[in-house]
Amino acid sequence: MCKPKLIIVALAAILFFSKANAQNDTTHFDLGHMQLRKDFTQNITVKGSDLEKMPFTNLADAINVWFYGAYSNTNTLVYIIDGNLVNDVNAYSIYDIDEVTLVQNSVSKLAGAVGPQQLVLIKTKRTKTKGLEVTAAGQANLSSLYTNNLPSNESGEKSRTTVYQEYYAAVHQNTGNMQFGVSADYTHDALPELKDPTVDYETPQNLQRIKLNGFFDVKLGSSVLDVTAGYVPEKSDDEYAISNSTGQAADDFEDKSHIWNATVKLITTILPGLTNVVHGDYNSYRANDVGAELTQFSGDTSTSLFKAEIYGRNIVAYDNLSYDAKFGNWGLEPAVNLTYRTFRDSDYTATSSLSNGSVQSLNTSWQRTNGHLFLLTPSLNLYYKNYFNIQGGLVYNLANHGAFALPSNVKVKKTLPFVSASADVMQLIDPTSTVSVKVFGSYAITNFVNDNANTLPDLNTSTAQIPVVGQPGTAYPYGGAFYTYYPAYSFYSYQVNAAETFRDFSAGLSVSPKKSGLTFSYFFEHTNYLSPVYFYLPFGSNSDNLELYYYNTAATLNRVSLGYNLVDNATFKWQSNVNATMLKTNMQLNPNLAIANGNSEWTGGWANRLAYGSFSAGVDVLYLFHEKVQTATYTPSYTVNTTTLNSFSLQNLYVGYSLKVKGLHALELFANGRNLFQNKKADITNDRRYFGLGFRATL
Repeated sequence: MCKPKLIIVALAAILFFSKANAQNDTTHFDLGHMQLRKDFTQNITVKGSDLEKMPFTNLADAINVWFYGAYSNTNTLVYIIDGNLVNDVNAYSIYDIDEVTLVQNSVSKLAGAVGPQQLVLIKTKRTKTKGLEVTAAGQANLSSLYTNNLPSNESGEKSRTTVYQEYYAAVHQNTGNMQFGVSADYTHDALPELKDPTVDYETPQNLQRIKLNGFFDVKLGSSVLDVTAGYVPEKSDDEYAISNSTGQAADDFEDKSHIWNATVKLITTILPGLTNVVHGDYNSYRANDVGAELTQFSGDTSTSLFKAEIYGRNIVAYDNLSYDAKFGNWGLEPAVNLTYRTFRDSDYTATSSLSNGSVQSLNTSWQRTNGHLFLLTPSLNLYYKNYFNIQGGLVYNLANHGAFALPSNVKVKKTLPFVSASADVMQLIDPTSTVSVKVFGSYAITNFVNDNANTLPDLNTSTAQIPVVGQPGTAYPYGGAFYTYYPAYSFYSYQVNAAETFRDFSAGLSVSPKKSGLTFSYFFEHTNYLSPVYFYLPFGSNSDNLELYYYNTAATLNRVSLGYNLVDNATFKWQSNVNATMLKTNMQLNPNLAIANGNSEWTGGWANRLAYGSFSAGVDVLYLFHEKVQTATYTPSYTVNTTTLNSFSLQNLYVGYSLKVKGLHALELFANGRNLFQNKKADITNDRRYFGLGFRATL
């Protein structure tokens, strides 16, 4: 530990005595403990303004149509926000987000995305022009359920209608040397349910979330100091009561969550080309869940009580020192990053059962996890203009991974190398060429460590299914075979020993005729990882057990897309992108048995943004074709049933009009809807549709 301490002291001394100009880096993607040059990294970037006119409480529900369709959801997306590794993207209003970028590079696996997860970078907004800017926005939507595909026992029932609301206000000030902003966002959502005539009283599950965020940027002589802070309280609850001639039943559940965020960043140019960035993050999460169920039949009163307390805290600090040396058209960029992370997670649960006032059972559990991570990441990047680059480096873990409580059979390698390269082939051959043909390639060796933080619960989780066999009726969202139930093939199920490391390889192609507005892209990725699987082990008619195993899994992803961006003298604009993704996974349960998912399943979206004069519009379509869904039945014998579904949804539709009002810089009114149409057997949404009105005004 002596050498790392000396390195930290040296870097701190360099930073303290530095005197030069500084500015925020716009040439790199900040992945926390490593950076990638934007010109040489395959990516998909969406403007936050293209997502504003859509009702959602989880960002994944808005960006899936742009990225990997049904494979981009709450289980598979990992976010880094302004270089912050441990924040929750849903603690920010969409009105505070400037850009959303999916990184298509193997290095993303070293920055927190495990296995089939996808790394998404969030860039929050800063004021671009001097002066004071006041923004107000909001929307209100009615929401109901589709009832055209109900089970036979619910056929003919109608949906209740609930209300989704979001209101936002912000003040930003830019003086040139200093800028600051504060914002507040209130979101209310409620899950519609079927009308049940047997229920006397019912409050649908609802959510209330308040997002309070602020930032302060100032030039301190030769440096730039960036400070952000946020606090998000959230509350959700639901209750119902039912009574009939035989008795009555009722329940009441309430969940409260809180997230605190704080970030400090200091950017300094020590010498021309030599830049140092010091970054510190604090994230704290606390949740309290309570619930009660009451039943009273035939004179017997039973009560069940539930309580849970969850606490999580993450602190991250890193220092990144980089030098960009220019030699004519060539550039050489060495960099070194030191990252330290410490975390603490704890949860307590208690359940009790009472019958006629007498305690029948009382169960409590408590667990606590502490850990730390200390990473040294040196890298070297060689590039020629914006035509060619190759970057290589390694992540070296200076800490003990045992603090992460990994499975005993997982041996973590401390040195994880990576390499990334790209080239514009046509520009290298002929710099005057009117066609850009970029090729990309990257390779990284990763381990099992996940770098995620606690996140706020929400109501709008996707119900898209992966093939499931096991307990009848079980179905879980896409998650790379995470926490999926499979039957016990024997009581001595073979568990594959975990490899020390896992390999990720990606390659891509982008073809864009200049001034045409067209872009064709292809992305390929092959990755290995460990899938945790719960095996359902029936021990008898009244007893069963869940055993957790980890299995080697291979995943191959292919994505193609065609984009078009038309701008006609700023009068007419049309941005369109259609994409398709296929993900195949193979989980090796034992030497003779493997479970393969996803072969021939294609998912993706078609996103459109149009503007003509004062009018604007957006149309998004989400689809998943040839999905195989498996369920199991146990009577009269164990049988696995497989069905094939084709699903599509009109995910987003809006029409807006900008008005000229004296005293306002801009005013836009719009009508919008989400999932306004889906086919009867759609399996990629939660069967909710929205339609409503909204506005955005700027002073």
